[in-house]
Amino acid sequence: MKKVYISATYNDLKECREAVMQALQKMGYEVRCMENYVATDERVDARCTTDVAECDFYVGILALRYGWIPPGQERSITELEYRKARAQPRTRCLMFLLKDDAPWPQKWIDALHDPESGAKIRDLRKELDGIASGMFSSVGDLVQGVMAAIHVEDSKTWKLALQGEFEDSLRRSRVDQVSAPQSLPNTSYKLFLGNSDISQIIDVLQTAIRSAGEARLVRIDLATAGGWWQTRLLLLASLLDRYTDVAELVFADNNRFFGTCSLSATCRAIGDAFPIIARALNECLPDRAGFDATADIQDIVVRFSEKLLEMGGEEKHARRVAQHVVTAFRGFNGERLTFDPHQDSIQRQRALLEKKYQFVAVEEEPDSGVTIVDRLQFASKVAALALANL
Repeated sequence: MKKVYISATYNDLKECREAVMQALQKMGYEVRCMENYVATDERVDARCTTDVAECDFYVGILALRYGWIPPGQERSITELEYRKARAQPRTRCLMFLLKDDAPWPQKWIDALHDPESGAKIRDLRKELDGIASGMFSSVGDLVQGVMAAIHVEDSKTWKLALQGEFEDSLRRSRVDQVSAPQSLPNTSYKLFLGNSDISQIIDVLQTAIRSAGEARLVRIDLATAGGWWQTRLLLLASLLDRYTDVAELVFADNNRFFGTCSLSATCRAIGDAFPIIARALNECLPDRAGFDATADIQDIVVRFSEKLLEMGGEEKHARRVAQHVVTAFRGFNGERLTFDPHQDSIQRQRALLEKKYQFVAVEEEPDSGVTIVDRLQFASKVAALALANL
């Protein structure tokens, strides 16, 4: 719950303060004001300024009284609170001034009774003239002005926070900078497979197993040296599906992203087209995983290679996997989201969150390269931001 601090001299603005406090509480804000201390102008200035610094919004109300000056100070507690609020980067400062022509009891006009205080309130009001959030002549005017100003400023705060959080969350939610494979060493969250060499397949599988619960994508390039055979792709997808938390393969061709596909859809497509190969691989899988799953991988790959040799060798059954083959897989997703450079952060996050699938290919500018973003991870960050701003 966001906090609002209400600052005003006590006796002359008691009714105004009470009405504003009730209105803001109905809007869902936590309100702090001098009533939290004692019913007098002579409250502890250190406590007040500390509370100001902890609030998201400061609402200052000035009429024609300057207010109590704490011992050892040259400024009133009301002005000290205002100065403190202005000095806080996180606090939005909103000031409301009584209109010059508003009817007001003479006993609450310092200029008529205390020339020194009258001069101070006149100087402070002059400083705020033109930068105040609103003017009022009645309690009703004041309440409506404060409610409108708080709503507008809260929206601004949300948008500014969202803009920064959007950029940061987008950066942290990136899974794979597909256009730059040389900058993609294997990590716990994104795995780049340089080619279809058996030793590299084993290494990626074992890395994905060791980073259990974290590695979600594996990127492969169909145009790497030697290309990809359907035998190797089936082996990779099947073992990733069986032994790891990897969800999808990210496909590129000559370093250019062209889509993603789930492990199960990849296995199904290859298995339907090459049932003999699929059966051979299934025969090499153990009935249950061993205590050390990384050791299983080595054994399975060796057995699969031996099985293919018994069937006349891998070259006899292998078929090159081209881009047009993968795009025909049922479950293949070749869509990419290109941000309009004129969109603001809210429009961009809405466009991203409206996608139905978890991993979204994002092109932040035309021809800027594709980034894979985990939509669910990003959504959780946006939700956390929203809760933090309630």
